[in-house]
Amino acid sequence: MHETGKVAYTDSGGYYRIVLPPGSYTLTASYLTFYDKTYYNVQVVEGGLTQRHFSLDPKFPGYPIPLVIPDALEEGSTSP
Repeated sequence: MHETGKVAYTDSGGYYRIVLPPGSYTLTASYLTFYDKTYYNVQVVEGGLTQRHFSLDPKFPGYPIPLVIPDALEEGSTSP
């Protein structure tokens, strides 16, 4: 989330959730060995639900996808 600095990680199914006040935002999805994808001017309205689906393109098609756990999600760690 460019404007707020918020970060969201997906669950094992690839789903994520970010709660934001109404406004216009820029969202970027990224993952190791994949090209980033950005949506500009994503509108969030009061009391509404805004959905954005990301499909990232691999930088190295055919290679295995690395599975990592972000530091913020490792067992025993706390988020800021």
